Amino acid sequence: MLVYAGKAVHGKGTDLITTAAAQDRRLHVITTGSNTIGRTGPHFNLPRQQYLRLLHACDVGVFAPQVAEGWSRCAAEALLVGLPCLIQPIAGLGDLAHLTGQPTPDLHRLAHQLHERAAAPPVDMKLVYDALARYDLTYFQQAWNAMLATII
Repeated sequence: MLVYAGKAVHGKGTDLITTAAAQDRRLHVITTGSNTIGRTGPHFNLPRQQYLRLLHACDVGVFAPQVAEGWSRCAAEALLVGLPCLIQPIAGLGDLAHLTGQPTPDLHRLAHQLHERAAAPPVDMKLVYDALARYDLTYFQQAWNAMLATII
């Protein structure tokens, strides 16, 4: 089974995902992007069209960042192609996970969760589009203002 774990960059949790999934030889974790962590497993830095084909070929996505980030393009794109996902609800990913009904990964039972999510029906595209439509200029302005209010 092909497991898409997003970008192989620092703070994204791809190393943790790879380690947790390694207990099941049927799971093959793949990553994309610039590979700043020096990942040695299957990794691809592809042009856009090939990247989208790669996403379509995957069975499940898992996103477990260790840093608070406001947005994950990889998670959004995986959902937009109908990939069932596990999403760590940290910062902006919390909104995305909640609005699209994606469960939280548990690294202690990740292999089981990945098989379970891969067997789930494809993500409801309307639900994803409606959720992503909430990420508009107003949303980002409010989020920045709230964040700035905590440090000023």
